[in-house]
Amino acid sequence: MFVRQTRMNFKIIKLLYENRKNTIFRNEGLLNLIIIGLRIKIGEIFGSIYVKQNLDNKHIEKIDLLHTAITEFDCIIRNTLKKYQLENEINFDKKGIKNLGSGLVYIPSAFKEKIAFTQKEAEFYFQINKHEQKNLNIELVSIPKISGKIKIDNEILDDFKIGSFQTKQIKIKINPNQIQNDVSKIRIIVDKCWNINHIYKLFPNFPLGVGIKSVKITRD
Repeated sequence: MFVRQTRMNFKIIKLLYENRKNTIFRNEGLLNLIIIGLRIKIGEIFGSIYVKQNLDNKHIEKIDLLHTAITEFDCIIRNTLKKYQLENEINFDKKGIKNLGSGLVYIPSAFKEKIAFTQKEAEFYFQINKHEQKNLNIELVSIPKISGKIKIDNEILDDFKIGSFQTKQIKIKINPNQIQNDVSKIRIIVDKCWNINHIYKLFPNFPLGVGIKSVKITRD
């Protein structure tokens, strides 16, 4: 079971404009930021903002080897994190740094507040008590529209769709039987990445997914 709340329209452009003095957009007026917004919408319509993913058979064997290496590395991470008291909240400004896994990109020059963007997949680690009913709370931020799924270890908890320039709060109940490890891994996986260089050439050319303001584990 989950609860969603969505705030529509040009919230991101408003955020960029209000905080532009502290960001890379300091010399941009409202009109230019609206033009950036139009580039995003046009890129969505024609698909030019999204990163094309090509996978042919000759890479399958390499991917299998990579998966094995990642699995072994994940075991090392979890065993290490067992020794620490992890936070129940990640907000990127104050707490939860030890909880972060791979697949996150900070863009401090774009937003006054710290918002981390996933790449294709981002990982977070939590110590979740399997004897208590817990909720997973995630606040997402989008630039272009994007979709994906949320997993706990290898089990899908929920999928999401979020339109361009939106924030969305997602609340998901975690069943005790979904907790299989002392340290659980939450994964946010997008269906396809987008390229920030498409809208602003001063940014490096790398793929991004969905923005994340916070991730929390709370009691029901």
